[in-house]
Amino acid sequence: PPSETAEPDRSSTSTSKKKKKDCRPAPIQGVTIPNLKPGTESWKNALEQWEHGEPARGLNIPLKDWPHAWYKGAMRTFTGTKRRERELVSIAYHKAGGTDKAFTDVYPQARISIRSLLEVLRSDPEISKRRKSKNGTPEE
Repeated sequence: PPSETAEPDRSSTSTSKKKKKDCRPAPIQGVTIPNLKPGTESWKNALEQWEHGEPARGLNIPLKDWPHAWYKGAMRTFTGTKRRERELVSIAYHKAGGTDKAFTDVYPQARISIRSLLEVLRSDPEISKRRKSKNGTPEE
């Protein structure tokens, strides 16, 4: 008979379940977005990456021209957020008039930090449209 101090038999329970992050696919080789240069003009770096790329830092194709596979689906967790941040800066820049002065006049947070700027851009419904549920709203 088994002793009272023996460990219970756990062979019938599933201990081999993998966590979700363990199943994350590897990124596409060579598809990366460089971090923004630090400072109060990092918004210009974001705009440059969106419109022209940054070949000196490995971004040979402008983010606006990337194929969907590079930022959607499995790659969403690797490049989706950074790409969207650069896109928001570009949308706001052109909406403000397409000049540095007009942009910083409309968005003075750009002179403070990219984080402050993105916070404002994400809360602006004209810039960052909220996603809609395929199931409708709770009221429906």
